[in-house]
Amino acid sequence: MSFGLGTAIPLLAFLAYAALTAITIQARRSPMRTPLAVYLLAMALWSFCSFMAHLDSPLLSTTAWLRIMSVGLTFAPWGMLYFVTAFLGTTKRHRLLLGSTFVVSLAVAFTALVSGLIVAQGQVVSGRLEYGFGPLFPVAASLLYAIYVISLA
Repeated sequence: MSFGLGTAIPLLAFLAYAALTAITIQARRSPMRTPLAVYLLAMALWSFCSFMAHLDSPLLSTTAWLRIMSVGLTFAPWGMLYFVTAFLGTTKRHRLLLGSTFVVSLAVAFTALVSGLIVAQGQVVSGRLEYGFGPLFPVAASLLYAIYVISLA
């Protein structure tokens, strides 16, 4: 286990996202509360797993932390799309888009979690996180970037 700047940054990000998630969940009812909480929760998961991977935590292997981290990475674009549609008041009109992109995100997350097709391996060497991507990484990344682009369109 090693703690340094590379470990502190994801830890601080996790604490910030966790605090914002808690504040959002506690907030009064609003059409944007749940979509924002989903996005913040995905980012909190991503940051926490990044912290644990950089820390070289003995709880799970570095590869396992990176694969769990990819679940947060996968749902961040969908959470952003969900939040944008809620902010614009078009969630009901875009149900098919939200549903189909959710299914895509779920498929990518499941593939990343249970196989080496997206995240092949990871390890901490001399305090530095090293990782390798699997053969489906370009496809997964393209799909997730497409969801981000759709949310900005």
